[in-house]
Amino acid sequence: MEEAEQRGIAAFSPDEAKRRGVPWLDIVRDRPTVERLASLVDAFRDSAYRPAALKNLVTATEARARWTALRAYYTLHGHFLVTNGPYRLDSWSADGAVLQVFRDLSYPLGVGTFDEYAIPRKAFVSTIDDRGGRIEMGADVEQVSRFQRSYEITRAAFAPASDGNRDQERPECRYVVIGPDGGAIRAGLAYPGSNGRFVVDLHDLAKPGVYTVMAAMFIGHNRMNPDIRVIEHRVGGNARQTPGT
Repeated sequence: MEEAEQRGIAAFSPDEAKRRGVPWLDIVRDRPTVERLASLVDAFRDSAYRPAALKNLVTATEARARWTALRAYYTLHGHFLVTNGPYRLDSWSADGAVLQVFRDLSYPLGVGTFDEYAIPRKAFVSTIDDRGGRIEMGADVEQVSRFQRSYEITRAAFAPASDGNRDQERPECRYVVIGPDGGAIRAGLAYPGSNGRFVVDLHDLAKPGVYTVMAAMFIGHNRMNPDIRVIEHRVGGNARQTPGT
């Protein structure tokens, strides 16, 4: 479509189409435009055409394969409205359009793939144990129970993941260690061990004093409004937990 616009076959907006005296780009209903697009695709296939911005990313063989596939799609369906989901334009008229719904088992995204965006879950630091040279933390995670279009969120203790669990079911712990002088010493990321506990190693804190460790749990891709726990760790002594912020 970008090449069609640049080559004067059609324009992306009605105002620009009127100004330039070309059709408003329609890759389905405007047969003259669609036929010109088909000729353009044939030319791109024969020359293994790649836009300048893609020449270092796509080989000539890959480009020719893509143009060949696009031409085959047009030959089969009669239009260039290629979709990436389970809906395909099957037929159309002046009064409406018919979409064919299909299930492609090779398609990697299935039911529930995008649930984490519609129902973002949170994780929480549930227990804190200062072991002197390390801080161990347990986690609670939110679980979603769905009932058709309704759902309920409950909070449960995290258990070590089984081999069949997906990575997004495993929480992660992000932490920052602040030194006695108020400067940040390091920031890190901890994953759960075989016992389901998260460990922040503090053996290298040689300077005496009170250190502040701020930790938060995350699950999935949700990074909004985390529950941050603040822990005071005294080198050579026990930690004192302060309320989360």
